[in-house]
Amino acid sequence: MSKKITNQFICSRMMLPEHKEKLNSHRKSILKKEKYSKPCFDEQRLEEFQFLLNHSMHNKITVKITVLNDNEYLNIEGIVKKMDLISRKITLITEEELKIIDSKSIVDIKPA
Repeated sequence: MSKKITNQFICSRMMLPEHKEKLNSHRKSILKKEKYSKPCFDEQRLEEFQFLLNHSMHNKITVKITVLNDNEYLNIEGIVKKMDLISRKITLITEEELKIIDSKSIVDIKPA
């Protein structure tokens, strides 16, 4: 009995096709959530992010910010115009427009 429980595909012959599809879609959604999860940063990495943002703001240097947005990664390049520490928002000057980024959604910051 325990062999059936541990190996799901042995007993899958007895499952309805609708149940198999639902089980596979559930498994894919779990893998998608794990793939696009926000990493935990240590203090050294956060200080590096802060240094890059300050350096961009004061010296007008372009940075590349990777943001997690609804199960996809977006890369935004621009110069930091303003950092609001209270609301934790960063304002970037990109080629097209001003973009406001929430610092909670930032995954990576690199110099461009």
